[in-house]
Amino acid sequence: MNEQRHVMVLSADRSVCDALGTLTGWRISTATLGDVVEAYRSGVPDAVVLRVADQASCIPDLLRIRKRPIVCIGPDHFETARAAFENGVGGWLSGPATPEAIATQVELAVRWFDQLESLTTEKNMLSQMIETRKLVERAKAIFMRRLNLDEPTAHKRLQQESQNRRIAIAELARRIIESDEILVGDSMPSPNQMN
Repeated sequence: MNEQRHVMVLSADRSVCDALGTLTGWRISTATLGDVVEAYRSGVPDAVVLRVADQASCIPDLLRIRKRPIVCIGPDHFETARAAFENGVGGWLSGPATPEAIATQVELAVRWFDQLESLTTEKNMLSQMIETRKLVERAKAIFMRRLNLDEPTAHKRLQQESQNRRIAIAELARRIIESDEILVGDSMPSPNQMN
C-alpha cells in the first residue's frame, strides 16, 4: 500500500487548494508560515505550494530545516523566477495558473526532487567508496613496503586484520596510515596528493 503524500499550501487563496484536489492520493492542507515551519521540523509535508507575494522570503529558512520541493506561483518575471530557483524552489508557475498546471507542477517537482535525492545518496556512497579505496591502497603500500609483501598478499592481510579486529577496512587502513606517518614521518602522499 502506498503511503499518502502531503502538500501544504501556504496561501489564503482557496483556489490553489482546490486545484491540488486533482492530485490523486495526496492530502492537501492550508497552513500559516508557523504551521509549515513546525511541520517541516516534524518531517512533513512532502511539498509546499506558495504564492510568491505571500511568503517567498521563508523559502531559504524552510530548506535549511528540511530539503523538500517548493512550488511557487508568481509573476511572469524571469529575474524573480531565477532568484527563486537559486534559493531552492523546485517548480514555478506564472500568471493565472490552471488547476491542472498547479497539480502537474507539484507532481513533477516532487518526482524531480525524489530523483535528485536518490542521485545525491548514490553519489555520496560512491564518494565514500572511492575514499575507502584510496585508504586501502595506501595501507597496502605500507604493508608491501614494511612487510615485504606482494599486492595480493598485502590486500588479504588487510582483510584478515579487519575481520580479526572487527573494524571496517577503511578504519583499519586509516590507523595503519596514521601509525606509519608517526613512525617514518609523512613520506607517503596523502589521498589528495594521489589524485
